[in-house]
Amino acid sequence: QQPVSWDVITFNFGLHNLNQSEEEEAKYRSQLSNITARLSEIRSKHNTRLLYVTTTPFMPDDHFGHLITNDLNAIARDVVHGHVDEVVDLHRVVTDHCGQNYTDCDWCRVHPCYL
Repeated sequence: QQPVSWDVITFNFGLHNLNQSEEEEAKYRSQLSNITARLSEIRSKHNTRLLYVTTTPFMPDDHFGHLITNDLNAIARDVVHGHVDEVVDLHRVVTDHCGQNYTDCDWCRVHPCYL
């Protein structure tokens, strides 16, 4: 197998952990730190652009005031700072189009969005 030298790597740490407990947020930080460190090594070794992509809103929770994606994105921004070339803010792209706490948006697969 030939080694691959990527020009750009994008990554995200997603919606797999929607628990806002301090313990779970610490686990999220630790796991994302591990992934970021490994990707940062590739970035340095191969002169690869590294982009972190924020997590988009999760309306079933956001609609009811459980803004976990905001918390996870804040943790992620802190973790990836200094390790990535850019943060691509998809969360903002969605909220700029649909609103901060939307229940209906033309980008949703179902209507209302929080079902």
